[in-house]
Amino acid sequence: GVAKSAANGGGSLGNRSESLASIYSQGEGRYGTVSVRGEIELGYMYNTNTNTIDINVKQCRDLAPVDTKRNRSDPYVKVYLLPDRTKSGKRKTKVKKHTLN
Repeated sequence: GVAKSAANGGGSLGNRSESLASIYSQGEGRYGTVSVRGEIELGYMYNTNTNTIDINVKQCRDLAPVDTKRNRSDPYVKVYLLPDRTKSGKRKTKVKKHTLN
């Protein structure tokens, strides 16, 4: 799926999480008990007419399985507009069920 987020908070992603944790805040490439791995392809464009940033999540692949017995996860992508760590600077994609890509 494609996700778009606007810098002014008016993006099309309505799902917002309360968590501000990220792989960077956990240290050493781990998120809880899961070793972080995988690739993400993003596209972005700044619109000078509307002063917004459109961020497109093009694809993810080879993600770490949370369910190691079934070798799958329910991945999603969170995007932060730094240095703003408040809700208005964060967007989240829809969850993709039972996949590592």
